[in-house]
Amino acid sequence: MSLFAGWLRVNHQPGSPVRVAHLSLDGNRARNTNTSALVIRSWMTVVEDILVSNAPVDGIRVSNVASDGKTMLTTSQVGVGKR
Repeated sequence: MSLFAGWLRVNHQPGSPVRVAHLSLDGNRARNTNTSALVIRSWMTVVEDILVSNAPVDGIRVSNVASDGKTMLTTSQVGVGKR
């Protein structure tokens, strides 16, 4: 399963748990706009020891909205229901 499956899969269920650790992420602000360096849409995900730099929007975003910008999770610790 792709690390990004929860974000890319456009449905109402979160992705599988993942652990993201011991990384440096460069958001490359000069070439990217309106994006985050790391987007999490998975239940029980662990993020530790991460250095984020040059992110155009958020360094790390915990989201209940899928990559289509409108499909929200219906079961989540992030949020339930309408925006």
